[in-house]
Amino acid sequence: MFKTLYGKLIFSLLLILTVITSLFITLTLITAPLYQQEITQKLHAKLASSLVNESPLLKEKEINKPALETVFHNLMVINPSIEVYLTDIDGKILAFSAPPGKVKQDYINLAPIITFLKKTKNMPILGDNPRDIQSKKVFSASPILHNNNIEGYLYVVLGGEKYDSVVNLIKGSYVLQFTVIAIISAVLITLIAGIVIFNLVTRRLRFLAQEMEKFKLSDFQHEVILPVVYDGRLVDEIGQIGTTFREMSERISQQVKQLSATDASRRELVANVSHDLRTPLSSLQGYLETLALKFDELSDTEKKITSIFHIARVNAWGD
Repeated sequence: MFKTLYGKLIFSLLLILTVITSLFITLTLITAPLYQQEITQKLHAKLASSLVNESPLLKEKEINKPALETVFHNLMVINPSIEVYLTDIDGKILAFSAPPGKVKQDYINLAPIITFLKKTKNMPILGDNPRDIQSKKVFSASPILHNNNIEGYLYVVLGGEKYDSVVNLIKGSYVLQFTVIAIISAVLITLIAGIVIFNLVTRRLRFLAQEMEKFKLSDFQHEVILPVVYDGRLVDEIGQIGTTFREMSERISQQVKQLSATDASRRELVANVSHDLRTPLSSLQGYLETLALKFDELSDTEKKITSIFHIARVNAWGD
């Protein structure tokens, strides 16, 4: 099948659609988490500042444990995936809402926090994930002030471990599932439509190829009869090829007929010449055989007379 033009077109379409589908799905899987992170961070951008404004979490560098425990409890009830970290002015973690033993680092890098607070960069802005040194998370952050002096930071990680992997993200997102299914469905519909369209486009070309093959197998004697679509009404390439082939086949057939007629005339001429030469040559052959047998018995005069006589007979037959 792939040796035909139709098969090659279908294979090329399938290859192109496969590449495009892979690119679309890959792009979706890359951009979807970024989009989700951006939306999550924008929606919760003021979460940390709201928590800080509700109650003082640090006072003269001392942790207000009752207020902090209230914040932890309320956030766990509202959204268990959110994790809260209280740091000093240098980023050292003083308290956190994560389960014991889950936090893997003692300090949080303050550079993303400062960038977040200054709003000098578009979201999402990723910061440290104290649970995993290798990964980054979107966050909300707010400075903790006392007498207009920064005593520390409230660092809120937005989203826990549930959506760390793309697979879990797809499983947990109906929109992503629908997007992937929609892309695959669109590709399949395009493939089916392409198969039908290519079949219609190449149908005339396949018919033309069959007529060419018949013309060749008939020793260039088969009369080429093409549908009206090849009579010049369609001026596309296939129509032009069909019209040109029909004209060429007619000319080739005429030339083959002329060659056949010329060959028949040649054969007739050769037969006539052979017939005309057969009688004098037979007589000459008989004379030579007789002369050879009686050559010693004849005189010179008889030999000359006999030769002249036979030459005259040959000339007479020739005339």
